[in-house]
Amino acid sequence: ARARLLLEHYENRHPASIDRQQKTLAIIGEVADVDIQRDILSLLLPKQVVRPQDWRCVVESCTHNRSLGLGVVWEWLTTWWKQIQERFRSSGAMGIGSKLLVLVCENMSTEEDLARVLKFLRANPDP
Repeated sequence: ARARLLLEHYENRHPASIDRQQKTLAIIGEVADVDIQRDILSLLLPKQVVRPQDWRCVVESCTHNRSLGLGVVWEWLTTWWKQIQERFRSSGAMGIGSKLLVLVCENMSTEEDLARVLKFLRANPDP
């Protein structure tokens, strides 16, 4: 319930300062609920509520929750990859998508994870 309140709080822009917004994003990924994790990531895409410069904070927060968040972030990243690349390509910040990919991959540790990443990179050769 607390994570849902934080999510609604952020989405409705109640944290008035940038500092408070970033602190909210930094802890929000700790929640142990797949649906809330997905809702958190939806603030990046498709909703575009979170400022692009804060995307890293959200992805990092969620991926540190390895038992739950890592899989959810991987699902989100691979689903929205083309839109992520397009969004940042047009703004001149082409490396952001790759940085998000690195954040996710550096938290992976299994052979299955490696296989998924290699398959993704073969299908998307220009991250």
